[in-house]
Amino acid sequence: MYVSNPYAVPGGLARAAMYGFSGTPNLTFDGTINHSGGQSGGSMFTIFQPYVEQRLAVSSPLIINAAYVATGQEISVSATIQVDQALGGDNQVHFLICQEGLHNQSNMVIDVLPSEPFTLTTPGQSTIVSRDFTLDSSYNLDDLRIVILVQDSISHTIHQATLASADYAGTIVVDAEPDGLNAPWRLQGPDNLNIDGNGDRSINVFYTGDYTLTFEDINGWALPEPATSTLTLNDGDTINFSGTYTDGPFALLQDGPIADMGQAEGASLVDFDGDGDLDIHVLNNGTADQLLRNDGNMVFTDVASGLIADTGAGRSSAWADFNQDGHLDVYIGRENESNLFLLGDGNGGFTPANTLGADDSGPATSVSFVDYDVDGNLDIYIARAGATNQLLRNYGDLGGGLFLFTAANDGVPSANSSGADWIDLDGDRRLDLYVVNQFNSNRLLLNLDIGFADITGTSGLGDVTNGIGSSWGDYDNDGDMDLYLANGGMADRLFENSGNQIFNQVYGDMVGNMGEGRGVVWGDFNQDTLLDIYLVRHDEFDLCMLGDGTGNFTDLPLGYAEARGAGNAVVSGDLDGDGDLDLFVTRQDQSNLILRNDIADGHFLNLDLTGSEGRTDAIGATVSLTANGVTQIRRVQAGGGYQAMQARRMHFGLGQSTMIESLVISWPDGEVQTLENLGVDQLLQVTQGGNSLSAVEDILPRRTALGRAHPNPFNPSTTISFTLAESGPTRLEIFTLDGRLVRTLVSESLAAGSHEAVWTGRDDAGRSVASGTYFFRLDAADGSRQAGRMVLVK
Repeated sequence: MYVSNPYAVPGGLARAAMYGFSGTPNLTFDGTINHSGGQSGGSMFTIFQPYVEQRLAVSSPLIINAAYVATGQEISVSATIQVDQALGGDNQVHFLICQEGLHNQSNMVIDVLPSEPFTLTTPGQSTIVSRDFTLDSSYNLDDLRIVILVQDSISHTIHQATLASADYAGTIVVDAEPDGLNAPWRLQGPDNLNIDGNGDRSINVFYTGDYTLTFEDINGWALPEPATSTLTLNDGDTINFSGTYTDGPFALLQDGPIADMGQAEGASLVDFDGDGDLDIHVLNNGTADQLLRNDGNMVFTDVASGLIADTGAGRSSAWADFNQDGHLDVYIGRENESNLFLLGDGNGGFTPANTLGADDSGPATSVSFVDYDVDGNLDIYIARAGATNQLLRNYGDLGGGLFLFTAANDGVPSANSSGADWIDLDGDRRLDLYVVNQFNSNRLLLNLDIGFADITGTSGLGDVTNGIGSSWGDYDNDGDMDLYLANGGMADRLFENSGNQIFNQVYGDMVGNMGEGRGVVWGDFNQDTLLDIYLVRHDEFDLCMLGDGTGNFTDLPLGYAEARGAGNAVVSGDLDGDGDLDLFVTRQDQSNLILRNDIADGHFLNLDLTGSEGRTDAIGATVSLTANGVTQIRRVQAGGGYQAMQARRMHFGLGQSTMIESLVISWPDGEVQTLENLGVDQLLQVTQGGNSLSAVEDILPRRTALGRAHPNPFNPSTTISFTLAESGPTRLEIFTLDGRLVRTLVSESLAAGSHEAVWTGRDDAGRSVASGTYFFRLDAADGSRQAGRMVLVK
């Protein structure tokens, strides 16, 4: 029965609705109708209808009850057939093996078992028929359907048909928390039952007896306690296996204004009030933007009012001290509305900038500040969707705070752009431009003294995809910037920088994700000296991928159901002052997210730069850090990627290095400044031109933080790191799972700062303890109490 073009007619559609099935073709039968042929109109509905109605009025002479059991893929089916009314004719019992949902059809026949004669004719007579068969391993047992019918082999009349029911002994429920992990497990039971599955599931089983479920390892998470358990299933019962994974890599925070449910698009991480911690600017489309002041300890207050609480179609923002008055200013890109240029006063107040030529009103997607012509004045770049991108050249202050901009669009590509990133690829201090486009060639423009040169064709970066987000980072620590490109509904791309503006695509593990990619950012989240990736995906789970430096990545499951939503931008920075990289993700019509980093295991350095007069934001500066023979590079930017401005504060993961050998800063004006023999686990503030020592300020931790035990699992010893926000009495203790004190590692007054303690697997009496899981707990002078988990193996 065809019900779609070119056969779709009212009669055919009505017939499909009558049977309740969808798809083309689809066959439904009840008895047989002696008609064949077709009509030019494409439907036999009007011919068949009276015969169908006639058959529906005929009662069946047979009663059939059938059930089946399964042992793995081995199936046994049995049916009891009883004669209810006198029956004649030459009849056969047929067995149809069906797969539910195959090709989106109901009861799609995949096999027919041998038939047998049915010879009973007198009411009250009955017989049992049975078959054994092996279900192909490619088919899902849950979708198995077995149809048994009795048919007259001469007239082809079907006397009766039934669907065999599964003769289950009971049900097994697996409940794995958190739900977003989709945790792996293995279920074993009677008759060699062996099922591998993921996440929450309800399983009907055919046999009573003992069943054992084992939760399996997940990268970055501690196994449930216990990881393996056995329960007994009695006939008709339901048994439940539940387990909760703990100590995940990130803690989900959605408190206060973070939980705003607006149409969040873009985000910027900035210290707008100059108090030393990172604040968050959130761009909402059609509702008031937010300016989230960081009050410490992951507490944020929305202080947006007046112009900064814009209710327009905000998409992204770029922040810099544009007028060099010591306070950050902001340029806001809006979709098909005049963009906003606001001067900040450092206290949350903003006034319109006095400009000529900076009031673009096109369909902005991402904006950035950049000194593309190296004249000391910050210019503005606007990526636009479906219109020519805009490069606004700043001619400086004409007097009285009036700034003149003119369009400098020679060489600026016109396409459906999602974002743009500025990067100095040839080391000439002129920032080059990479533009991400949707279903148009992405473009790479080399910034020369005489203008931009389009080198897309020779660079290897001119692929045509649904380009959305991009991020530059040196994933292999070879001294040049590589590129990750996030595509919407198409494979993502990782490009290795081979030098001389030539890029080669890398096909490593986890690379080439086919999801609905949006914002993306590089960051060393576990602080092992190698860059990792956080990728926002729209209406899919976000991905966090740990890099190994060779182009291969390992999935670090986030675990939270909230990490799946209508995500857009992502920004990364140290939001709680403990040194590692946290994340903020914007989402549409859902609560935005903060993911507090709890996986960082190594040392770190955070770095703030203040440039010389006229370039205090140091936009375009690059930094090279060497520790324990490993060199890493970072850069300062103000906007770029997909609707995001990353923190200008740079973060370096240092692994187990305890000394920084050198820190080389290449300032935007060409000056190179070198610092040597620096300590780790601190925030450095370096001012251009200052004495190498006096230019550095060691900042103490903003909050007490307990790190992870490393290694974990361990044998024979492990190291527990922690930072103290205040000096004073400190205790670090080891406990068994039932709360018994095993060992006191620290019980003394400690100074604020970073500390470590080593446990060798012995109790306070010096005796070796048994293998197993142990808790460690830190009590600090500021009143905080934090705990972690570790596993001793022998």
